[in-house]
Amino acid sequence: MKKLIGLLFVTCLFAMNLNAQTAQDYNKTGLDQMKKYEFAKAYESFSKAIELKADFGEAYYNRALAWFNLPANAVPNGDGCADVQKAISLLKWVHIDKNSDILESLKLRFVDAGHLEWSVQVVITAVVS
Repeated sequence: MKKLIGLLFVTCLFAMNLNAQTAQDYNKTGLDQMKKYEFAKAYESFSKAIELKADFGEAYYNRALAWFNLPANAVPNGDGCADVQKAISLLKWVHIDKNSDILESLKLRFVDAGHLEWSVQVVITAVVS
């Protein structure tokens, strides 16, 4: 009887691990959703990736991109500006071309969110790069 219970327990643990998604899985799901313009779903997927791996800079960057594509105030307590700052602190490869549309979008969203100093920093970073 004890062997049967032990075997059932191990089987249940194995089955749970098969269904468990990693932070990388959620990040990939979010990227797939972004390609389909499902920005709210993508935002949630990137948030789950961050919950699983708090130092996942790429997920912060991707969540910021999803946030910037959503209407203002679409995500309660969401702040793409803070996500960009976190991504920059975790990643060394974040680069925004000074002629890109995303730069203009970042500047405007930072200003809209009340982060004028970050808007200026984005411009300085892009021009210096």
